Amino acid sequence: MKTQRIVVALFAVTVMIAILAGCKNKTTEPQIQTVAAPTFSPPGGTYTIGQNVTIQTPTLGATILYTTDGTEPSSSSQVYGSPIIVSSNTTIRAKAFKDGWKDSATAVATYTINPLHPGGFVFVEGGTFNNGTSDVTISSFYIDKYELTQAGYQAVMGSDPDSGYGEGDSYPVYYVTWLNAIEYCNRRSIQEGLTPCYSYSTYGTNPVNWPTNWNIYDANHTNVSCDWTANGYRLPTEMEWMFAARGGNQTHNYTYSGSNDINAVAWYDGNAGYTTYQVGTKAPNELGIFDMSGNVWEWVWDIWGSYPNGNQTDPHGATTGRYHVWRGGGWLENANGCTVSHRGSNHTTYGNRDVGFRVCRVSPSWQVSAPSFTPPAGSYTSAQSVRILTATADASIRYTLDGSEPSESHGLLYTTPIAVSNSTIIKAIAYKDNYLNSEVVTAEYTIAAIPPGAFAFVEGGTFHNGISNVTISSFYIDKYELTQAEYEAVMGSIPANGYGVGASYPVYYVSWFKAIEYCNRRSMLEQRTPCYSYSNYGTNPVNWPSGWNSDYNNHTNVSCNWTADGYRLPTEMEWMFAAKGGNLTHNYAYSGSNDINTVAWYYYNSGNTTHPVGTKAPNELGIFDMSGNVSEYVWDIWGSDPSGSQTDPHGATSGSNRVVRGGSWFKHADGCTVYHRGFMPAIGTYIELGFRVCRVSP
Repeated sequence: MKTQRIVVALFAVTVMIAILAGCKNKTTEPQIQTVAAPTFSPPGGTYTIGQNVTIQTPTLGATILYTTDGTEPSSSSQVYGSPIIVSSNTTIRAKAFKDGWKDSATAVATYTINPLHPGGFVFVEGGTFNNGTSDVTISSFYIDKYELTQAGYQAVMGSDPDSGYGEGDSYPVYYVTWLNAIEYCNRRSIQEGLTPCYSYSTYGTNPVNWPTNWNIYDANHTNVSCDWTANGYRLPTEMEWMFAARGGNQTHNYTYSGSNDINAVAWYDGNAGYTTYQVGTKAPNELGIFDMSGNVWEWVWDIWGSYPNGNQTDPHGATTGRYHVWRGGGWLENANGCTVSHRGSNHTTYGNRDVGFRVCRVSPSWQVSAPSFTPPAGSYTSAQSVRILTATADASIRYTLDGSEPSESHGLLYTTPIAVSNSTIIKAIAYKDNYLNSEVVTAEYTIAAIPPGAFAFVEGGTFHNGISNVTISSFYIDKYELTQAEYEAVMGSIPANGYGVGASYPVYYVSWFKAIEYCNRRSMLEQRTPCYSYSNYGTNPVNWPSGWNSDYNNHTNVSCNWTADGYRLPTEMEWMFAAKGGNLTHNYAYSGSNDINTVAWYYYNSGNTTHPVGTKAPNELGIFDMSGNVSEYVWDIWGSDPSGSQTDPHGATSGSNRVVRGGSWFKHADGCTVYHRGFMPAIGTYIELGFRVCRVSP
């Protein structure tokens, strides 16, 4: 018993030593902390105007590095020190670092800048008009089509003052003072990376630096000065406002802005029902500008004063005075107060339920969206039909193929897709009246030789088609049924819809006529000799007569040059020889197997749709989907197989239909064998009917 007690005591001591050793290790082992991931303010998202983005991390003493080019932040990236001006679509990646700590995770914020009214500024071409006292000459400028909305104001100022007289994103802002309007203009200019127009005394252009209470005393308005050459936002001068309200050089000298009928163009006390209305809900004036009569009064730059008698050029109003001018009338005003000639004024700290503003600029506010290319730049195995698009409505596009820079006056005017059959660099620019031109965009296309394996070589040989022996010369056939991407690249659109849609899905809803046209167009794009001619109209489908492909009887007008090196449909016997595996045949029931499920999408496994090409096993020659997926048009006119031996037969010489082979996702197993035949008229399109192409040379 004594021995047992000694053993137990020793064991307890050993355990205690181990525990103490573990505790010692835990207290001495260094703990490496991880820097907290950065956060963004405002968060990523969609905004109507540019944003000033700040980045922070809760970890004291950490350094933040960031990128805006899509790369991962590293020691060579920009060090965050002040807010980032985001004036266009941008993705910011940020990471925080601290000596002795693990780097933070990378934080990502994507900002999409969608203006509240895309293209919402109107170009006012300079001109001369009479203001009722003297002639005034105005230089060209841009003015917003709409009174500033509550959403637009809140996006810049963080809140809006409106209450009780029409509230919502697209309602005009009101209860806003002249000094508030000045601050809005500068803050928006800074957010969008523009040069602010206004300075306050000696405090510069950034309202953050303006003194406390600068905007609560009327007398402070004289401390505000304007840089008339700056490209930021500002209030129009009174004469700019009046010129635009009258319709500029397109004026009809209407009493109200856009009409002599106030009800057509203005919300005023006779129709408003004691509230504001969404901007742009009445008719515009001659320049396409809305609400310059009625809805809300609009602050302008000028200090109130009498018009000078002499002729003026770009006047900025009186140099002294207590009040600033507002124009246009509002929903509380009678008809007389909403004319283009009526003037009003008030203290610069005055805000009322019917007082707002609109902004203008000396340079265009919107830039045409950069062109995009379809298909995108890259390497292709065949010629491409390249489309160029811009998201800006009614913009024009010019492009070059010689490496020179396109402009409004240089380059080819884009009207139809560009055939790219060799390696080519396309440069494109988009432009539109009264907009900034887009940036020049470059797309480089490399047209490489078809890589080994895209087409299968079918060595010539002899086989039995079930009735007679047929000898076939060597040829090349596509391993895959023609895809929707390949069809669209040549034809410009795809007919497929509803039964599997995507670049790698087979094309369907395509007629025999369309397959013929595709073959010739692709041959020409790749500078090969087209195989098909239509009647006496030649090989170019552009020259074929209207309606050539709308009457099934016209199929007999198509002839084939069997020696041409272009693309064509296989003959029925070429198709059957390839489907059986050529000289490597195992004489399977289906193309590549006696088990249909391994090689074909058909009625019982397709799920009532097509599938991407090549997703079942190939046959002996490495060719896919010759059983199932979609049935395939071939060249031949439908007819009985001759009983005698044949060499390179081309089918019947007359008949109403063309042969289809291979079965489809819609067919039962017996319709997908290598022996099964079907037919359709040449105009036939169906949910399960496509094709593949072949050539006599690689």
